[in-house]
Amino acid sequence: MQQGRYVGKLIRRRIAGKNGQRPFRYFDKGNMAVVGKGFAVIQSGKLQMSGFLAWLAWAAVHLEFLAQPGLRISVFVQWIWTFVTGQRGSRLIVDHTGPGSAKSIPAMAASTAPSSQPRVERIAAALSRRGLRTGDRLAVLLPNGPEYIELVYACSRLGVIVVPLNARYSSREIDRVLKDASPRALVRHSGSAPTRANLEWQLALDKEPLDAPNGLCPEVYYCPEAILAMIYTRRTTGEAKGVMLTHTNVLSNVNCLNYWMRYRQGGVYLHAAPIFHGADFPAMFAAPGFWRFAGCSATL
Repeated sequence: MQQGRYVGKLIRRRIAGKNGQRPFRYFDKGNMAVVGKGFAVIQSGKLQMSGFLAWLAWAAVHLEFLAQPGLRISVFVQWIWTFVTGQRGSRLIVDHTGPGSAKSIPAMAASTAPSSQPRVERIAAALSRRGLRTGDRLAVLLPNGPEYIELVYACSRLGVIVVPLNARYSSREIDRVLKDASPRALVRHSGSAPTRANLEWQLALDKEPLDAPNGLCPEVYYCPEAILAMIYTRRTTGEAKGVMLTHTNVLSNVNCLNYWMRYRQGGVYLHAAPIFHGADFPAMFAAPGFWRFAGCSATL
């Protein structure tokens, strides 16, 4: 927000023909985080606070800085209702497959293992056969799994833009995102929320594998600034908005990720986040390059 205000003032000065704007300096106001129901932590300079009072302070600051002031009352009422009733705001789709159901991808099988590369090419061939071309959008509504990763890599080969859908969305929310994103098709799980969107085709991946055994994979589309994914994201309020990520964006993110969390040979990395999340793309789609050479694995 400080940067936004600074840029706004800078634009106004330039329009008015004024110069001499001071360089931007960030003022660190501290950190606030919610730990649980009625409990938060605050650190601002020498001030350190935790507990219920910190939680109230966090709530007040959050409401004050909402982008749309008109939402403050509705958000406040929603929080009170959630706090009193103990209801969760998230809708979860849980696939109970029993103990030991986590799927491990040794050395990132979805893109780097020799046995998986042909699968990615066959999926790309199948998508091409179904009419998807460079610049088209494909919505994806799937749980975590190697199939998700292989599908995204197949899209990247074709220059097809992936639109990951939040698996926790209701049918109404899915329909709204699909209307805004305008994808040509949807690849989904049969257990996901239904949609009434008018698409060229839909495919339940767990019922009908997306594969073209004898299909020829088109040539790889290479453009660093091409859009890899359009991810819909929102905070606690408002409608989800599409954010475009290019291949270069994702590669930059994974370089930062590897700087802070070095991939080491033989290491095993537990992946508990949903793949559809914006912060997840660097971990699951660009990181295989490091996994390949580091010889480590990821467990979904």
